[in-house]
Amino acid sequence: MRFLSLCLIFLIILGFVFAEEDGFQKIQDEVFRILRNIIMFLFSALMLLSGLVLLFLGVKYIFAKGDIKELHKTLLYVVLGIILLASSFFVPNLLKNLIEGLRS
Repeated sequence: MRFLSLCLIFLIILGFVFAEEDGFQKIQDEVFRILRNIIMFLFSALMLLSGLVLLFLGVKYIFAKGDIKELHKTLLYVVLGIILLASSFFVPNLLKNLIEGLRS
């Protein structure tokens, strides 16, 4: 994750260094397109993983013999993770609007 952040920062700084008047918008759009694709991939992978965890918890719940306190706790964490994951879906647009607001 740290490597990904450093690559993104490098792309943004590189965009500022080699930016021309027309080229700056193209570079900025390309950086945001890359960022959006990375986030969409991570979003899809994590939603798939959370679905599999929910399926696993359902099977575990069926075969539990009365000790379901830990399952409820794990289910709470999975549901909170899905809520956080769904809210993080909007981060690229928020970043783009923030940067465009700072530029003007």
